[in-house]
Amino acid sequence: MLQEDVQKYRTTERRHMIAAKDALEHGTLNLLDGNSPDVDFVLACVAYLPFIIGRFVRQGHANIARLREVVPPGDVEDQQTLTDIERTLNQTNVKIEMLGSARDQFESKKIDVETLRVACDDFLDFYNRVLARRKDPAQAIIQKYIDADTYWQQTDDVTTESIGTEKLLFGNIGALAPSTFNFDVAADE
Repeated sequence: MLQEDVQKYRTTERRHMIAAKDALEHGTLNLLDGNSPDVDFVLACVAYLPFIIGRFVRQGHANIARLREVVPPGDVEDQQTLTDIERTLNQTNVKIEMLGSARDQFESKKIDVETLRVACDDFLDFYNRVLARRKDPAQAIIQKYIDADTYWQQTDDVTTESIGTEKLLFGNIGALAPSTFNFDVAADE
């Protein structure tokens, strides 16, 4: 796969993630109103978000490992930045596992729709409070120690399989989007 195509797809994935997060916010509001037909829409969002964010978390851990190899131990500030990124990646992983678990439990009828909504709200709160506000703090380190093109070429996590799964899961959200929600399927480039 050409590097330009990989970079373009990473951008598409990030736009899709934001669209799916917005869709989940809409879906959980309707669940509050007791609009149960939106349950399948919410479940589609919850299937997508742990998949894509989990991929980003794994990508982030691999990138941090590569950066740790080039950042000297004496560069305390950059080492601390890497530690902070790892902490956020670990927190994110816990949140997406909890969200995925809530979906699984709901589908196996171990929890009710209200408990599912609470799990979604917890994840959305974390996303909006932590992830949405976080800029890429590794960029300064990358520019300092590695050529950005080399760095992203080493990030080889976009595969034909990951693209296929991502498109399927994102497409499911669009297919289940209620007419009351303007789901941006144009984000699917």
